Amino acid sequence: MTLLFFLAAAALAVTFSIWTYARRELPVAGRWPLAALRAGALLLVLLLLFDPRLPGSAAAPERWVLVDASVSMGVGPAGATPWDSAVARARILHSKGARVLRFGGEPLPPPLDSALGPPPVEPRSLLVPALERAAEAGAREVVVLSDLRLGDPVGVRAALDRLGLGARFESVGAAAGGRSAGVAELELPASAATGEPLDGQVTVFATGVGPADSVQVEVREEESLVWSGRVPAPSAGRAVRVPVRLPAPSAGEEVRYRAAVALAGDVFATDDQAVAYVAVDPREGALVAVSFAPDWELRHLLPLLARATGLPARGFLQAGDRFFPLVAGAARGTPLASEAVAARVAEAQLVVLHGLGAGSPAWARQAAARSGRVLVFAADPAGALAAGVRAGTPRAGEWYLDAEVPASPLAGELSGLSLSGLPPLLELMAGTGVEGGVQPLGARFRGTGAAEAPLLLRERAGGRTALVLASGWWRWALRPGAPSEVYDRLWSGVAGWLLAGGPVPSRTVQPTERVFATGAPITWTGTSAGVRLTILRGDSVVADTTLAAADGLVRTPRLPPGSYRYHAVAAGATAAATE
Repeated sequence: MTLLFFLAAAALAVTFSIWTYARRELPVAGRWPLAALRAGALLLVLLLLFDPRLPGSAAAPERWVLVDASVSMGVGPAGATPWDSAVARARILHSKGARVLRFGGEPLPPPLDSALGPPPVEPRSLLVPALERAAEAGAREVVVLSDLRLGDPVGVRAALDRLGLGARFESVGAAAGGRSAGVAELELPASAATGEPLDGQVTVFATGVGPADSVQVEVREEESLVWSGRVPAPSAGRAVRVPVRLPAPSAGEEVRYRAAVALAGDVFATDDQAVAYVAVDPREGALVAVSFAPDWELRHLLPLLARATGLPARGFLQAGDRFFPLVAGAARGTPLASEAVAARVAEAQLVVLHGLGAGSPAWARQAAARSGRVLVFAADPAGALAAGVRAGTPRAGEWYLDAEVPASPLAGELSGLSLSGLPPLLELMAGTGVEGGVQPLGARFRGTGAAEAPLLLRERAGGRTALVLASGWWRWALRPGAPSEVYDRLWSGVAGWLLAGGPVPSRTVQPTERVFATGAPITWTGTSAGVRLTILRGDSVVADTTLAAADGLVRTPRLPPGSYRYHAVAAGATAAATE
């Protein structure tokens, strides 16, 4: 059908070219070669649009067989594992002209993509990358041979619709006696207040079970059982989400929770547990950011400041009379009262107050004036006045930055960067009383008129203040290339200037996550050159290395599943340890 539409369009294109030069153009010599050139150009455009498949041309196989190569496929008696069944079935389909591709992590490059000989060793079972590889190679239909312990079931459904692929799933786990249950995820708030219960959920899956089977689910705080229940076993390829309400944490500032499932006759115990950590009433946050008028700014700014300073960071968004922790992805946080957030701000080493204005709490305006090192995004003149600067009413419009960088403590950070092509700031308050302040940037309304200061750096008795009088900075972070680089270097420079105003808190070496996916490398923040990092499992040392200097995150090799402790020691410093 596509070829017929292409031929019809091609005929119309040729006819249109001939008619144009016969009826509309002047009858000059050499017009017919020009008509042929126009017709050829139109045909080339149509070929690019239609991409027709010519009869008899060599094409990629229409059917692909995707074989799950995750470790769960190798469970069972020798010669009767799900992997053995999948390989036998794949070879039959391959003999009929289908192409075979292993999946689990990232697909192997050709020609290794069809090698079924090696045993299944992938720590994950991700199907979406294999679906994309098959679609790019011209597949229209795929056969998936798996025990259906997929790690991306939602993404699979979306990918099939997006790629226009037909799929048939053949379960090989139940046929091989793969009776098992596991925990796909334990979801708990990233932080919690003292004395408040926790709400979360445990996602459970199973294979090789019957309608009458059930699964025992338990959640432990450290080693104490805090929740248990029995739920019907989900059928293969499906998951059941079990809501759990846990009592208020009773130990420590960072509590480890472990969810486990039990099924009679479970043949694969590796996936029976999942772990999550909850920070209880975290007061150690050396960097505390609070947004009173939430927009996209803190989503980009807080991770950047945490990386640039190496300080533990906490963010909160105001919603009515409560403040919700700023968390990533699907994580959920317990809302805090205004007094609890005020206490955290009072104890912070570096404070960020976003959207500060007349409607903000009194403690926030006091923090803008008294905190040792504070970054204030003023929402109105009252917010600017709290930071010690008189300013006019915000003027909405497009404020373009001057290409010339004035002399300031940030000039070195911004040198060599192109500021003229940045997205304009959205509104700006002109400062009318800026004595004692340094203006590291200049902005003009619609690119003309007098330059105003969108950012001021002020030294005062007892500390330093960076006052932001414009909005819309986050739009730079959304654009890759020069805009995002300017965003990173500007706010990294501001943080460095603020911290240079007094004793700098020690940088805490810590992993970016408390729980990593199986097979993933371990990433660290707060690192610096010369730090000796030792990782232990029980009393045994599994890694001992000295870290090199790095601007971003530092990676250490992946580790087998388990619970680990680490020590980070620098010259002249004491050891730090955590689990």
